[in-house]
Amino acid sequence: MLESFNAARVRRTHARHTRLERQQLQADLASFTSDADRFDLEATLDRYPDQQTLEIRRLLAHQAVS
Repeated sequence: MLESFNAARVRRTHARHTRLERQQLQADLASFTSDADRFDLEATLDRYPDQQTLEIRRLLAHQAVS
């Protein structure tokens, strides 16, 4: 029982940490406001495999729609 309680606590802590990291990333990406900034960022992302940049690309796409 104690083990499952500890596992649940670890999962909640991890989820909170992940959420805070995503919020920070969203705030950082929001600073790329000009077309030139976005172009430079996308050119940088193009140098990496899609699997490594997928989350950033999704956040950028969401910001573009919002």
